[in-house]
Amino acid sequence: MHDAWQIGRLFGIPLRVHISWLIVFGLISWSLAAGYFPAQLPDLPVWSYWLKGVVAAAMLFFSIILHELGHSLVARHHGIGIASITLFVFGGVSQMKEEPRHARQELQIAIVGPIISVALAALFGVLSAWAATGGERTALGVVLTYLAIVNLLVAVFNMLPAFPLDGGRVLRAIFWLRSGDLTRATHMAVRVGRVLALALIALGVVRLLGGNFFGLWLMVIGWFIMQAGTASVAQASLRQALDGLRVRDVMATEVRAVPATATLHDLIEHYFIRYTYGGYPVVKDGRVVGLVTLHELRDTPVEARATTHVERVMVPLDARLVVDPETPVIDALNRMVTGRAGRLVVLERDRLAGLITANGIVHLTQIRSALGG
Repeated sequence: MHDAWQIGRLFGIPLRVHISWLIVFGLISWSLAAGYFPAQLPDLPVWSYWLKGVVAAAMLFFSIILHELGHSLVARHHGIGIASITLFVFGGVSQMKEEPRHARQELQIAIVGPIISVALAALFGVLSAWAATGGERTALGVVLTYLAIVNLLVAVFNMLPAFPLDGGRVLRAIFWLRSGDLTRATHMAVRVGRVLALALIALGVVRLLGGNFFGLWLMVIGWFIMQAGTASVAQASLRQALDGLRVRDVMATEVRAVPATATLHDLIEHYFIRYTYGGYPVVKDGRVVGLVTLHELRDTPVEARATTHVERVMVPLDARLVVDPETPVIDALNRMVTGRAGRLVVLERDRLAGLITANGIVHLTQIRSALGG
C-alpha cells in the first residue's frame, strides 16, 4: 500500500501507517472530545475531553493492531510470510506474501481476528465494570466502556460475509472446503459480498437523502467492498492462469548485462535506447552485483551522466531481487508486489540465467487468456 510509512515492528513484522489513518485518527478523537465524552461526563474541562478522545482513539487503533497481529501470527504459524501490517482508513490489513494453501488455513487465519476483537471487548467490559465507582474512575469507566463497545462492533463488522472482510474469507474457506477449488470459491464469496455492498450503498443513499451524513460512510464502505472484491477475482484468475508455471517458463533469457564501470550516458545510448527493457542486471568481475532501471537514471542530473558510473547508482543485488528458475511464477510475482520491484534477476548456480518482469508475466497471461490456455 502506497503513501504509508513504517513506524516500528511487532514480532519482526513491519508496522506501517497509511496517510488516511491520520485523518481517521483525528476525526475519531474530535468526535469523542466534542460529542461522546461531554454527553457521558458533563462539566469537565475541554482539555480533559480532548485527552480522553486522543487516548481512546489510540487504544482503538492499538486494538486493531492486535486484531491484525492475530491474523499475521496464525499465518506465520502456517508458513505464510507477512510483508507488513498497515493501518489505513478502514482499519488495518495484514499483507500476506502468498495465499493460504488449504481451506482450513484460510479459515483459521480469518477467524482469529474477530475472536481477538471479541476477547478485547470482554476485557474492556470487565475493566469498565470494575472502574465505575465515581471520581476519575468514572471517567476511566466511560473510556473503557467505549472501547468495549467499539471492539465488539469491529468484530461484528468484520464478520459480515463480504470478501475481503474476515467474514467473507470465512465464507470463501467454507466454499473452498466444499468445492476444492480456490478460484471458484473466490468468485462465489465475492458475489455474496457484492450483494451486501450494494445493500450498504442503497442504505447509505437512503440515509443521506434523509439528512444523515453517516449514509455517506456506508456508501464508501460498500464501494470499497465492491472494488476489493473485483481485485480479488482478478488475482484469483491470475493465479489460475499461472498455475504450474515456473520462472524458467517465463523469464527472458537473452538478457543484456551492463558493466558496473559503464557510464550512465553509455547505459542510455547502448541499452535503454537500443533495447526494450526497463532495467538491466549489472555485472562486475563476472558476477551480478546489482540492478539498474530508469528510476535510478532520473535521480542523476543530465550533466553528470557522462561521468557517473552505473555501480554508483545501481540497486545492490540482495536476496529480495534474486529468484531461482524453478520458483513458481506466482511466488515470483508476489515477491515483486510486496517488494515493489518490477523485475527479478534469475540466477542458476550463481550465474545469470535470465530476467523475469511483471510486464512479461502480464503479457503471458494475456496470451494464454486469448488462446484459451
